[in-house]
Amino acid sequence: MEIHLPPEVEQMLHRQVASGRYASPTHALIQAIYLLDDLDDLWKQADPEKLENLRRSVQEALTGPFVPGDEAFARLRARSAATRRHKENPQA
Repeated sequence: MEIHLPPEVEQMLHRQVASGRYASPTHALIQAIYLLDDLDDLWKQADPEKLENLRRSVQEALTGPFVPGDEAFARLRARSAATRRHKENPQA
């Protein structure tokens, strides 16, 4: 098998090998493929409703007005707490 990598990806691969974490580019690529496979498994197990809510939240954040970090985190904490309360008591 012959693989052609963009120069910036090839540089990243060589940096990984130079760091000593991997014995060769082949070993680094093998590990990357295993990680991709693990990631694919995680996506398959993900709750579609949670993913859709996350996508919607990201889209709102990208298209909405700028919100300072402290306020954004406060909103996320409130949303998370509301979700937990709903799970604990769905009838409320």
